[in-house]
Amino acid sequence: MEQVPPGAQPSLAACATFSLFDATALGVTLNLAPAEVQILLSDPQIEPVPDTNGMFRLQAHAVAPLLAHLRQTQPTAELRLHTLACQHFLTRLEQPLPAAERELLVTACMHHLRELHTLNLDYMRWPEVAALSARLRACAPELASEVGAALDLIDAYKALRTQEYRLCQILLANVLANPELPPALHAEAHLTRGLSAMNQAQLEAAQAAFSLAHNLAGRVGRHDLQGGALINQSWIYNQLNQFHSALDCAQQALWHFAQSNDHYGTAFALYSIGNNAIYLGQWALGQQHLNQAAAIYAPAGMIARLAIIEWARGFLHQLRGDEQASEAAYLRVLVSAASAETGNRVTAIDTLTELGLLYQMQQRWDAAADAYRRAIELADLLSDTLRKVLLMYRFSLLQRERGAEAPALTTLADAIDLLETMRSSTETEAMKIRLLGTTQQIYETMVLAQLAQGATDVAFAYLERARARAFLDLLARRMNADGAVILEQTREPISLSELQACLAPDALVLEYYTIGVVAPGSSFLPAIAPENIRLRRYLTPDPLIVLFAITTTTCNVFPIRFDPNLLLPTEEDPVPGWHLLTEAKLQWLYMTLLEPVAPLLETTRHLHIIPHGPLHYVPFAALQRSDGRYLLAEDGPRLTYAPSATIFRECLERRPAGAYASVSLGYNGTGATQLDLAEIEARRIASITHGQVLPPGPDVRAELLQQAMHAHHLHIAGHATFDAADPLASALLIGPDCRLDAREVMQQLHLNAALVTLNACTSGLSQIASGDELLGLPRAFLYAGAADIVCTLHEVDDLAAYLLMVMFHQNLAVSRNAAQALHATQLRLRTIARTEVRAMLAPTVDSITLDKLLNQLADEAAPFGAPHFWASFVLIGKP
Repeated sequence: MEQVPPGAQPSLAACATFSLFDATALGVTLNLAPAEVQILLSDPQIEPVPDTNGMFRLQAHAVAPLLAHLRQTQPTAELRLHTLACQHFLTRLEQPLPAAERELLVTACMHHLRELHTLNLDYMRWPEVAALSARLRACAPELASEVGAALDLIDAYKALRTQEYRLCQILLANVLANPELPPALHAEAHLTRGLSAMNQAQLEAAQAAFSLAHNLAGRVGRHDLQGGALINQSWIYNQLNQFHSALDCAQQALWHFAQSNDHYGTAFALYSIGNNAIYLGQWALGQQHLNQAAAIYAPAGMIARLAIIEWARGFLHQLRGDEQASEAAYLRVLVSAASAETGNRVTAIDTLTELGLLYQMQQRWDAAADAYRRAIELADLLSDTLRKVLLMYRFSLLQRERGAEAPALTTLADAIDLLETMRSSTETEAMKIRLLGTTQQIYETMVLAQLAQGATDVAFAYLERARARAFLDLLARRMNADGAVILEQTREPISLSELQACLAPDALVLEYYTIGVVAPGSSFLPAIAPENIRLRRYLTPDPLIVLFAITTTTCNVFPIRFDPNLLLPTEEDPVPGWHLLTEAKLQWLYMTLLEPVAPLLETTRHLHIIPHGPLHYVPFAALQRSDGRYLLAEDGPRLTYAPSATIFRECLERRPAGAYASVSLGYNGTGATQLDLAEIEARRIASITHGQVLPPGPDVRAELLQQAMHAHHLHIAGHATFDAADPLASALLIGPDCRLDAREVMQQLHLNAALVTLNACTSGLSQIASGDELLGLPRAFLYAGAADIVCTLHEVDDLAAYLLMVMFHQNLAVSRNAAQALHATQLRLRTIARTEVRAMLAPTVDSITLDKLLNQLADEAAPFGAPHFWASFVLIGKP
């Protein structure tokens, strides 16, 4: 065989862009003379295609290395070669040909069209691909269904890029309606559907589509499509400020792209990793990955992709305080993003947004206003509601700075209305929470602006709109035991006057609102240098706590100049909240959080505390005055808690129907963490309440769910687990290998306005999600229909918890008022003597266990006097 001359090697590498070819195609596409073509075809890595007349292909093992060689030596050739080859095969298809040859040429043509489509994800030359697609349809009307579906996907993507969303959906529906098509085509259709939804800020629909695409692609081993689904999921998380999740998805996508030798998919994953690392304050890591992505895009001349890298670099300059370099980068990006060839409206919006902020910081008011208006117009064209909401917020701040207070409030109100329209059309609770969490500053700004105007009632209304809205929406569709929706319409948040009408004459509501809370490690904000004063001023609002003190006739507002971030537990804290249980901190917290309303507390009998943000960790009952007296005092108020004033109203309106019934269940567990008193406690509570006790067997869950439907009182004692990574997986251990987690409570437990008492460590602990949504067991039981919940914020002592629960139920049997009963019980536990403990335990506990428990008590007079024994128990709901 004749040796291939060195000069022919580039042509051999170019063959890697073909799926099949003949001598004519090589000559035309590679501009080779007939003799050069014959030399090329004689290469041992080229083989004839069986049962064809003169068709060839590269051997499968040679394609990847030769394509990599082409990209390294001629990085701009790939797009040109696919275009020339596609045009060549189309020209031949326009001539009369035998059916078998036409079928081969259509296959070859489709290969190049699909490769062009993939490349144009990065080059963004949509009109060229669309024109070639239309030409193929015209010259080959007899296309097979699979080929037609592939063309529909190309055309759907072009429609997406030109905001023809209806046409995009029609084309995708055609593909998905055909079950005979390969799963990979369905995966591509779901990917495009997800992108269409994401462009229109329909993030829930986008997330579902990307998940379907990922699953389908995984079944058929398409790493490239799996990578595409993950990288787009990463951008949803990025828009929702979930940067850790975004980074994780981008890193997974990078692995999949590497597995499939997807060169430019790898570059986009590197860019995404770099971008999210910047948002997390990991600036060196971010810059490293941006540079790696640019090293792939630059040789190929992918101007549109280089523009987004330039945007990220401009953003990094801005964070570092180099405003001149930042502006120069943004202006370069705008040239590319606005061009006819490489235009990208999303990039333009993001660039104008940051450029507007830069000009605003520099008090270049007109330039800032122009940038924001242009970005809002583009967001409208894209139907991107979320970006529009955030831009309107930025624009309202600009209006306020220019003294246009009334227009600023109007813009802000319109932004909130638009945001809540998005929320109401979002079905899943998790997406609602994430969506509202990205926009908390908008509500914070509105509350403060309304208070500055003296409109306390309006400020309160926006405060309630800001918190626990996802849960309120969820309650509106609560199901009964038959699966029917109990409520047909979402209830609006409570107004100030409505709340006042709910209160008893001797009641006081303390509703706190924390501003400027930043979760540790969740964003770049803490990484901004102190000397970058102007940017910090705009992006990090002054931390503040606003306290609304509400009675039946008055509402006083107290701004508390205190940073609520200081109350957040550390990641290493095994028991969140215990870090506050020192005498100095409890006195300091009393002075900070309660002293402003000290005169009101003197005449208050029922105190309803509505914490916010990190204040959910505060054990209010243990807050201590300078004279040593706790808030929980003999002559002090009875305490209840609520996630929001609106949820408080919901609890007040819940009234049990039918005969009173009580169900108790206790499980000691096994092994090193085995309890002594949980099962005894369940029997004791059943005796006090004249109710039923369920034995803690492996199948007790079904019995519990059934009996609880008819109970007005449900008591569970034992262990609880709190899962910070997945709070709705937090669970009560109710039997051997038997758990009842928060999701099951929400989906399967139906309560009749019951009082629920949970004597289990951390049963009241919740993850405080964005928008002050509390995720955990209390949320689950409120959703299931509980009117009141007694639970624990922290780890609790087994013996102290037993005593408290027995005495609470004894007191409750007399007073029928849960707040009053818990108040009296906590006071009693605080002062109970060791001899009294023995007397309470002796009738129900064997002597060995009794001695073991009593030997643990160090103090004879008041062994449970320290706050961590009694302050962890809280009543959520109505008094």
